[in-house]
Order: sequence, then structure tokens, then C-alpha cells
Amino acid sequence: MLRKLAIIQVVCLLCIFQMLVACGGGGGSDDGDQDPGDSSGVSQKDWTYLVYMGADNNLSTAGVIDLNEMEMVGSDENINIVLQAEFSTEFTPFSDFGYTDYSGQTLRFLVQADNNSDRINLKSGDEIGNVNMGHPNTLRDFIQWGTANYPAKHYALVIWDHGAGWKSRSYVKGAVEDATSDSFMSLPDLAKAVRDAGVHLDVINFDACLMAMYEVAYEFKGLVDYMVFSEETEPGSGDPYDTILAALAQNPGMTPSKLAETIVEKYVDFYRESQREDKVTKSAINMAYIEALDQAVVDLSNAITSNFATNAGGIFSALNKSQRYAYPTNYDLFDWCSALRNQFPSGPIRIAAQALIDLLNDSDFVIKNQTFGESVANSHGLAIYAPQVNQISSDEVVNELSDYSRLACNQARSAVWLDAVEALMQGQSSNVVPAGFAF
Repeated sequence: MLRKLAIIQVVCLLCIFQMLVACGGGGGSDDGDQDPGDSSGVSQKDWTYLVYMGADNNLSTAGVIDLNEMEMVGSDENINIVLQAEFSTEFTPFSDFGYTDYSGQTLRFLVQADNNSDRINLKSGDEIGNVNMGHPNTLRDFIQWGTANYPAKHYALVIWDHGAGWKSRSYVKGAVEDATSDSFMSLPDLAKAVRDAGVHLDVINFDACLMAMYEVAYEFKGLVDYMVFSEETEPGSGDPYDTILAALAQNPGMTPSKLAETIVEKYVDFYRESQREDKVTKSAINMAYIEALDQAVVDLSNAITSNFATNAGGIFSALNKSQRYAYPTNYDLFDWCSALRNQFPSGPIRIAAQALIDLLNDSDFVIKNQTFGESVANSHGLAIYAPQVNQISSDEVVNELSDYSRLACNQARSAVWLDAVEALMQGQSSNVVPAGFAF
């Protein structure tokens, strides 16, 4: 069976490839332009669940399994399950699934129930050539096409693929790899695609690694109501689409906040029940609080930089006691602020840290946060970038500080978190060798 339990065997194979050499940044000659479609005469349902699956890489077989999970539920009179996917013939033996004519085409599906856990139905997808899934125009066009042809009262978008939080370029990435097109979408590209699509989304769910960050959330300010993501790397199995979509099908009238909470619950439940992973995180936030979060982060930045030389020892001591992740420069914001509060019994840093703790404790902001595993037990739903050196690649292509400065959260304001990052780095640099993806 292709059910989740079968992925135990698949993951063993995928692990061989989990640290592939990275490919080029988002872009490419194929901009993926597609006709957004015509919604005339199409009835409106409660939800359209859009899944953008960039599986033309070493996650291909995991994508096939997730498609099978979607088929176990399928679209009905209340919900549309709409998928755009591209798989890899290098990593998935499609002949094993009864297909000898799949050669890497990009497919669009209205996913239908087939109640067959042993195979997928690739022939139900419409071929649109082999487009560049790593280009923002391709994601933009999929959103426009999906919402025009399958209108609904609410829209959820899943970004499915490798992920690396805010990072981009050669040795670390944003999200969505297309190996054939040799491209990968950066965080600003992802947000640009959603913005250019012109469709306000109810929920964005990152089925990808390391995306639950202040920087990621801020990039999508004004574009979505609720965001779901993981602070830590995601297991190769990713989201359990069968249980998430079954819950939505059973209660199609659920609110966007309830769907966001459901994704978190079903995700962590799956790994807790299977006992196959020991560091699982997933959280959901209300994007209406992003301005308040940003102001609190900027206030902490000002407090850190105002008298940094005097307070540096305590700041770094607090960092070293805080929850961190596969990228060791990603720290849980709540946990670090708790350590700062303990380190500084009074003064501006304590006040700013307490303000962030209060905000992150607000269940109207972080509406759901769940973890499984002792190594991530101090995760509270949102990480932040807090490096102690500037990572520069040996090929001189990557300069983290330069890349970080380009994010929306560091633009067009008198004070930004970048100010604190520069203080933390203290002018230090460290050469790194280009490596692979978080997985």
C-alpha cells in the first residue's frame, strides 16, 4: 500500500539523496505563463484547497504518496482539492505505479476520490508542458487558474517542497525546487507570486522545512489571514493529507482559523502516533498580528543595539541557552526572550523581551502550536534569525548578511531587526562550503 506507513521504506531510499547539491536560484527561461481560466458558470464551494507541489527533485516519491492520500478523500460537492505537480523520473520509478509514459510533465488536477491506496491516477491530471515550478510566475498562474476555475468561499494554499526559511541562493534556499529547470524560488519570489496573483488567501500552509520564522511571516504581510509552518525540518512524509482533508470534508464549513489549527493537530498527531520521528514542530499564526510582532521585534532590536558592548555577554549567554534548529542560527523567539528576561533583571532588554513573550503567549496570535520530541520541546511557534557570524560561501556567491538585508522586514523603516543581526555578528565572517538542502 502507498499509505503513510509505507513511506518507512521510501524514506530509507530518499535519505540517500537528502543532501543533494543545490541548484540555481529562482528564475529561468521558462516563466510558466498559463491562461488563468474562466470561472463563468462554475458553482462556488466552501473551500478550494490548492496544493503547489514542486516534486521534481529527491522528494518525488513522497509527492506521489501525498497525491495518493489526496485521492483517498477527493473533491466533493463542498470542497475542491486542486493540485499542480511535477515529479522526477530520476527518483521515482513510475513503471512501478503502472505508468510508462510519464516523462516529467507538469500536471494539473482536480483531485477525485478513487479509494485505491495502491496506486495513483496520473491520467486524471492535465498536462501543461514542463514548466518551471521554481519561477514565481508559475505559482502566480496556478493560483489564478485554480481560483478562477474552482471558485470557493475560502482558499487555502499549500507550498509543498524543500524549504529553508528566509534563506536563498547557492548553498541554502527558500522553497520549491525544480531540478529540470535548475531553479529554486526564494522567499521574496514566493511572496511576489502570491501578491501578483491578486487573490487574498485565507490560509497558507508550508509543507516544507524551517519556514516558521518572523521573517517568513512578514514577507506575506497583507496577503493571507493565517499561516501554518514548522520551525524545525519536516520529516520526509510531510503533511498527512488524508486526515487533514478528511476533517475538512467532514466539516466544510470550518473557519480559516479552524482549518489552520486542524492542519497543526493532524500533522503532529500523525508523527506522535507513528513514533517514527523525535523532533516535530508545527504552528499556526494569525497574520493580523504581524504589525504588532514587527514592532515588538524592532523594539528588541533597539534595546539590543543601544548598549551592545555592555550587554553582549548576557545576550550571547541567553542565545546559547535557547531552542535552536537544523539551521543553528534559527532560534525560537519566545525561548530566547525568556532567557533574555532571566539574564537581565531590569532595563530595556528585559522590557522588550517581556513584551514579545506576552505577544507570543497570546492565543489570538499563535493560535496553535504543537511539538513532539524532547529536542524541540521549547518551541513556541515562531523562530528568528540570530547569527553570531556572517556566513560567506567559499565560492563568494553567498553572503548571508547581504541576502538578509533584502527581505521585506529589513526594508523602508528607520529601525529593523537587521540592526540587531549586524550587532550580533560583530563584523565576524565564516567561510562555508556550498552544501545541500535541509530535509
